[in-house]
Amino acid sequence: MTSPLRRIRVALSLGAAIVLTCAGALSVGAQTTGVIRGKVIDGATTRPVDGAQVYVAGTELGTLTNSDGQYQFAVRAGTVEVRTRRVGYASTTKQVTVTAGQVTDADITLNKAAIALRDGEAQARQHGRDDRRRGAAQRARAGRLRDARGPGGRRECAPLGRSDG
Repeated sequence: MTSPLRRIRVALSLGAAIVLTCAGALSVGAQTTGVIRGKVIDGATTRPVDGAQVYVAGTELGTLTNSDGQYQFAVRAGTVEVRTRRVGYASTTKQVTVTAGQVTDADITLNKAAIALRDGEAQARQHGRDDRRRGAAQRARAGRLRDARGPGGRRECAPLGRSDG
């Protein structure tokens, strides 16, 4: 027969072994990743570019730059392809080698790109604006407003259902 104290001692030893094993596994897992950080700037003005999307190609890892153009995120150690894009700028790609447990600096320069619209897009927008104006005029003619004579024989528009005498 074993004593209750001996059972407690064995349970505590077993628990400690499990905790140490898990802690070791976590530290090994932490050493397989590194951090990429940097700044995204405009190539012409060297000013920071805020709101640029910085991401690792082929993964869901990424972030947006802050108002100072800075970004940072953790990735698996090794060589990764960092892509950057922002409206009004040409997209860029940069190879970055990340060392486990280290911070790797990767500054990126974006160059402005002209955004060309196809003729159909510009016409559709213009056509849509004309439609809104035409729609208001058609509603007025359709009877939402009626022609009425005001004092002195002047023509005025008055809402339907209202009589000016």
